[in-house]
Amino acid sequence: MPKRIISNEVKCTSCQEWTDGNEMLCSHCGDKLEFYRHEEQRQQQQENQESPLSFIAVKESDSFVVTLFKYFLRLFQLIYMSLFYVVVAVILLFAVSLTLTVVAFVFRMIFDLFYMMLSQ
Repeated sequence: MPKRIISNEVKCTSCQEWTDGNEMLCSHCGDKLEFYRHEEQRQQQQENQESPLSFIAVKESDSFVVTLFKYFLRLFQLIYMSLFYVVVAVILLFAVSLTLTVVAFVFRMIFDLFYMMLSQ
């Protein structure tokens, strides 16, 4: 019975030759294989995406004092954002309660009007 050979070869998109799929570069032309190109592009996209909450960046090259100062500023950023969202939540709750009060008032007026009409 013949042995089944499992190959991990891929076709290079540049030179169209078959090469080892475990390698990053084509063994014939030296160009990057397609999988590694996509992987590299995906990593670059992840690095370029910013968080919706962007804090001050702390770099490895920063000195101890600069790093400490940046973490201190990050703390104030976090406190500011927290207070901002609390204020927004309070405003929304006030708007909802005001809306419900107005709706209740309007229904009470309609009820009183119908009651007056029916009692005549």
